[in-house]
Parts: sequence; C-alpha cells; structure tokens
Amino acid sequence: MATVHVLLTLLGVGVMGVGFMLGRAGDRHRRRYARLATTIPAGTGRTTERGLVQLSGTVVAAPDAPVRTVEPGADGTVTAPVSGRENVVLTAWRASRGPGGAGLGGARRVATGIRSVPFYVDDGRNRVLVDPGTLSTRDFEFDSELGRPAATVRTKRATVDLGRFDAEVYVPSRTAAPPALTEWVQDSPHLRAAAGLENRTYEETSLRVGDEVYVLGDARRDTGRAGGSSELLAGGDDERFPTDEAVVTHPVDRTRMLVSTRDRRRLLDESEGGTRMYIGGSIVLLLGFALALAATMQLVP
Repeated sequence: MATVHVLLTLLGVGVMGVGFMLGRAGDRHRRRYARLATTIPAGTGRTTERGLVQLSGTVVAAPDAPVRTVEPGADGTVTAPVSGRENVVLTAWRASRGPGGAGLGGARRVATGIRSVPFYVDDGRNRVLVDPGTLSTRDFEFDSELGRPAATVRTKRATVDLGRFDAEVYVPSRTAAPPALTEWVQDSPHLRAAAGLENRTYEETSLRVGDEVYVLGDARRDTGRAGGSSELLAGGDDERFPTDEAVVTHPVDRTRMLVSTRDRRRLLDESEGGTRMYIGGSIVLLLGFALALAATMQLVP
C-alpha cells in the first residue's frame, strides 16, 4: 500500500511540473501579447520618442552605422559562417556536442546564440536603425516556453525567430572547426571547454538584406550617428529625437528584444491564448499539489 502512495506522490509532483510549465508559458504569452498589442510603431514620423517601439519593414544594409563588435564588410553586411550566405545582417545558431554526432543518440545541445551587425528597417516612409547586439551567446538551458518555434533562439537580451535552421555543419572529434565558425561562437564556455574532443554539430539561420522583418525593442538616440561617440545613449534627457538618429535595440529592463520574420498579426494570434494557458497551468499545478499532499498524508503513520 505504501508503494501505491509513493507512486501517487511522484505522480502528483509530475503533474505539478506540467502545471508549472503551462503556467510559465502562458505568462510569457500574456506579457508578449500585451507588448505587441500596445506598443506604438516607430519610423512613422520625422521624430521618434524614447521607449518601447515596434517596426515592420524590409531589411536594408547600414554601411554608415557605427561599428559595434562585429566588423562588417564595406557594404555593411557579413558572411554567415555555416551556410556561406552573403548579405547577412544577423545569424542565430545553436550547437550540440557528444559521442552521437549530428542527429544521433548521445548528442546534447550545449549553446545557442546570435551575432549581428546594425541594419535598417525600411517601412516605406523611413529607415530606422536596428542593433540586436553582438556576441550574445549563452549556454543552452531547459526552456519551458511551450509552443515556441523550434528555430527560436533566446539570449539574455533578445529573442530571434527567423524560421527553421536551414544550414548545418558537422565537425568530428579531434578536428578543428573552421576559423570563421570558431570566432562566431567564441563566447560560449561550453564550446571552448574540451574543444575538439567530441563530435560537434552547428546549426544556423540568418537574416539577409531584402528580408521582411518585425522588430520590437527600445528606441534610443544613437550618439554615434548624432555626432558623438559610437555608443548608445542609455540615459539623458533626449526623450524625443530625429528618427534618423534613432536606434532600436534591447530594452533596459529584463524583457527581451524581439526580431522575427513572422508578421505582427501572426505573432499576436499565437500569443492570444496566454491567459487561458496561464489559468489552466495554475489549475493543473494545484491539482498536482493536492494529489501529492493527499498521498503523502497517507504515508504518515
């Protein structure tokens, strides 16, 4: 009988875990829906107000933008290290390593990241500079955001959703990765540790000049384009400034910048059920807790 109660306790804990995952995913969808639905568009006038804005338009190279970390070519773009595609302004990647190799048992994802150069988003009326950041790698962590597209990459500063990973390279153990690829992922300690001792698989997706993109982020005045240094103005009194001196980048709070090749309407539709998911997850969590508590009480003499 005690075995049954132990199994019921474990079942309750498992149900609580499912409820937590649903609730967390629902909360994220709720918050993303609120940001998408209430944020004002940028680039529609001659001036832009400091704060959270959204952009929709065509990607245009920005060879005149101040250099951040990644040195672009003369045309303001880079070449993607895995696919070799040219005219790229942003890449999102993930890496796996292990004895199983690409797509085989034993391989485990160890890192994800993004790397970009500044680029313009042209909405047909204005061009607004966008800077998602560079070298924003992080070691892979379990993520309970259910329903999130498999090709989405999340870092501490940005969420990048460019569709499926469409390029892949497999590097066998005791073989060095190409120099360009090594430079691309150099911020990940999991990839630096024991480099070359295990099989590695690198997957990549990219944003290119001419692609349609949706961006949600913070608009700030870029002092580099306003005649100052090549840094973003994180503070100050410039609450409104010329649109051609604006840059949209990651928010200063704990939320993430969003860069997606899906349009705003589709993103809204996918986030709309967040409240229902949050409530459902909370109910499942409570049911799991009740089940585990009841089973545990039966074990107490």
